[in-house]
Amino acid sequence: MNQIFCSLFCFAMLISCGEKIITEDKTNQNTMIGNDRDPHGCIGSAGYTWSVVKNKCIRIFEEGTPFFSYNQRSGAIDSTQVAYVVLSDDLSKAEVFFGNADKPVVMDSLAVKEGETMPFLFENKAELLALKYYKDKYLLLYKDEIRYIQTYKEDEGLAALLKHR
Repeated sequence: MNQIFCSLFCFAMLISCGEKIITEDKTNQNTMIGNDRDPHGCIGSAGYTWSVVKNKCIRIFEEGTPFFSYNQRSGAIDSTQVAYVVLSDDLSKAEVFFGNADKPVVMDSLAVKEGETMPFLFENKAELLALKYYKDKYLLLYKDEIRYIQTYKEDEGLAALLKHR
């Protein structure tokens, strides 16, 4: 009698496990990869996000230029924390994508006066964000403190994007 009871118990366990596997397979079949469009039609799983200044879906790591986190007290640069700057086609706006922020910040271009040693290039006063050039470096400032930095290279990064300004 015990043998029959054990056999029935094992059989019932196998059937319940089998149903669960079938249910999970059906769930996975209904989920399509790349079926995660945002309100603008950008596919996040493919690396696309909406850019206000480009007015299209972009991959920030392809269209933008990286700025690396900078600790103003120690002078240390952290290449694992990156903000990307994307410029509008007419160079009148810069959009900053922070890795930990929900939405990017758009800054307006500023006129640079000839001979200025620390020119501000872009600024958003409401968000307290600015981008300026100083001593062969581009500095991304929040509340007048350097938060991200990019070394100037003539044919790379922001310098290459601003060449036609």
